[in-house]
Amino acid sequence: MALSVVLSFALTLILGFEDIPVEQAAADARARQARAQASHA
Repeated sequence: MALSVVLSFALTLILGFEDIPVEQAAADARARQARAQASHA
């Protein structure tokens, strides 16, 4: 578990923060969460 956190942090530093579409990722996560809640209702 800790290894995956360290690896993701290192990859983020190597690739550069600009390459990561944070807003799009957040929107996708919200959409997935909404679909999951709807399917459980």
